[in-house]
Amino acid sequence: MKNLSKIILICSVIFLAAAQLNAKTPPANSAAELSYVKELVNDQISFPDDLCTGEKGLVKAQITIDENQRVKVQEINGCPGFKEHVEKQLESIVVEFPQLIGKSYICKIDFRI
Repeated sequence: MKNLSKIILICSVIFLAAAQLNAKTPPANSAAELSYVKELVNDQISFPDDLCTGEKGLVKAQITIDENQRVKVQEINGCPGFKEHVEKQLESIVVEFPQLIGKSYICKIDFRI
């Protein structure tokens, strides 16, 4: 009987721990938020001056809005010449809406146009 009690206790603890993990999953970003962030990023990113206009590249960045409403780059991948330029420009962005603090987004910046 003691073993059965221990098993039930252990199962309860595991169940409650799993429930808390699910509760900490952030809600999905709304379409309006995604649209705002996309427009903000598109307005702030320009073609690097030090690269030839014929060069093409793609950069993907995972960003988070910090407590000061600034964009912080968590991870960035892409063409080296564009990557550093995009990271500097992203980190200069200030977001106007405090409800975006702590939210993460993935940005795709395409220099192949």
